[in-house]
Amino acid sequence: MLSEINALIVRVGNRQELFGEACRIAVDAGTFGMAWIGVIDSRTLEGNVVAWHGVTQEYVSGIKLSAHEGAPDCERPACRALRQARPVIATTLRRTHPHS
Repeated sequence: MLSEINALIVRVGNRQELFGEACRIAVDAGTFGMAWIGVIDSRTLEGNVVAWHGVTQEYVSGIKLSAHEGAPDCERPACRALRQARPVIATTLRRTHPHS
């Protein structure tokens, strides 16, 4: 999986294509059930999912990203990682999305 993503980084110049293909590789080669990439606006500290694979648009639209302390869902792993600017490892995940 890492080799495929490294090759992708070298060959693709378009950011959106890079993100989409990286998610596809993570699911197809890495055997993850789903993968998504979110981007945070450094001015507002709010973010959106910009690429995904293995889930529907409806699922992705329910993902809320924020680096604000005290924001709704601020303790979810992705939001904690954004706020703390470091990886957050989750050993168990529970589905909180209403369509899960």
